[in-house]
Amino acid sequence: MDFSDPTQASVNCSPDPVAAGTATTCTATVTDTASSPSTPTGTVSFSSTGSGSFSGSGSCSLSGSGASASCQLSYAQAAGGELTVSVGYSGDGQHSPSSGSTVLTVYQPLKGNGNCTGVSGGTGQNVTVPAGATCTLVAGTVVTGNVTDNGTLTLSGATIDGNLQSQDNDPAAVVTGNTVGG
Repeated sequence: MDFSDPTQASVNCSPDPVAAGTATTCTATVTDTASSPSTPTGTVSFSSTGSGSFSGSGSCSLSGSGASASCQLSYAQAAGGELTVSVGYSGDGQHSPSSGSTVLTVYQPLKGNGNCTGVSGGTGQNVTVPAGATCTLVAGTVVTGNVTDNGTLTLSGATIDGNLQSQDNDPAAVVTGNTVGG
């Protein structure tokens, strides 16, 4: 093939972060970066360093107009963790191959030990432990908002990116092995 136009491939997944077992939509975009661009055609292949899988065959056909074209697949995995999602564009008669990647965070939904009745929230949200509730946020729990403790809260290996607020000044709150205020 005679490739005359350079391209740039990129990928973006939304939502990110995403709960384990929940699908996120990953969109690949290929842009012709030549001075007189045309619309890239062909297919994009998706891969990841995670244990999950992409919908369909793991590839999709580009569509678009102007200098850019895109396509999307959904991705889901059962385990939490940070992974890299990569896309590879194979090129066409006019456009050269290119690749791109992004980091995707897959979190375990809010988990607790003991009586967590009334506990709400999870990653991307604030968590409130109401008065009278007892809860332990365990390893693998990620809270990007704030945690407000009006009941009895024990943290054991959780990650809290926001603030930990104890409205009742609960001296029994135990904080061990956690990351607070990332």
